[in-house]
Amino acid sequence: MTEGREVYETLDLALRIGEVLLSSGAGAADVTATMLAVTEACGVRHVAADGTFVDLTLHHQPTIDQVSALQMLMTGDPLAAQSFTVSAPSTWAKGSRSSRRSRS
Repeated sequence: MTEGREVYETLDLALRIGEVLLSSGAGAADVTATMLAVTEACGVRHVAADGTFVDLTLHHQPTIDQVSALQMLMTGDPLAAQSFTVSAPSTWAKGSRSSRRSRS
């Protein structure tokens, strides 16, 4: 799976599943393992996951030469739950510090 939109949707699905598990009382290690299993089952490889009791993060970088995608869901306050996506267009120079950040 290499299409950007498909990767985004897979990461979003894994984060939502992780959020449900975390809010249901699952441990952070189980949530992290499940999010990785979801991305693997959907065909997205090279994903790193991190889960705590206040946020969930998925990081995807297909190869060292390609830009990475980061999605984070902050779950600490249910009324202020936010999802962030940080990515960089493939036209940016390698090593650039710029990024595009959008909230959803």
